[in-house]
Amino acid sequence: YIDTLIQVDLHQNQFTGPIPSTIGNLTRMEHLFLSENIFTGPIPESIIDMSILRILQLSTNHLSKSIPTVVCELKILGYIFLDDNRFTGSIPSNINNLRALQYLTLTRNCLSGTLPSVINTLSVLTKLDVTHNRMVGAIPTNVSYTMGSLGLGYNQFTGMYDGVCIYIYIYIVWMVYIVCACVCIYMYIYDSVYIYGCDCMCVVCVCIRVYILCTINYLTITN
Repeated sequence: YIDTLIQVDLHQNQFTGPIPSTIGNLTRMEHLFLSENIFTGPIPESIIDMSILRILQLSTNHLSKSIPTVVCELKILGYIFLDDNRFTGSIPSNINNLRALQYLTLTRNCLSGTLPSVINTLSVLTKLDVTHNRMVGAIPTNVSYTMGSLGLGYNQFTGMYDGVCIYIYIYIVWMVYIVCACVCIYMYIYDSVYIYGCDCMCVVCVCIRVYILCTINYLTITN
């Protein structure tokens, strides 16, 4: 009855050698946990037969070679944990097939190449972590601003993440608003002679605040 298993949890053991290709016989598998072992070699291509797999947890092993493109053909796969391994090559270009993907952790591998721009098409992706790899190139400007967690450190990316630029800009403008508001209050309380100037300052503050809210609303709509 092994082919009827829905979940297998073998994490924190001392399993060695490659993941057997016969794992593809577990066609009803939804959750596979093999983390914290000593598995070596590639992810078997037969994983494509696990068509209803939802969680793939292979972190903290000695797995190597490139991430097979067949992983990205598992249409309902929502969570992929491949961190702390020895994977090489680039992130598969067909990763946009994983429409249900929510978590993708690839930290501490030997991945190279660029971050695929198609990452942005994964509308439910909330966490992407590629820290501690050897990735290069510019960070795609269309990476979703609404992603909850984005880890890009310890690579060789160039330029600045566009979302970071936007939020730094909003932060600076917001600080200007706070300073103007404080000056306005001070002038109103301690120096009524400048009440006209205070009114002008208040108008400036309101304008800046409206601009911030419009900017945030624009980012929300466009993403």
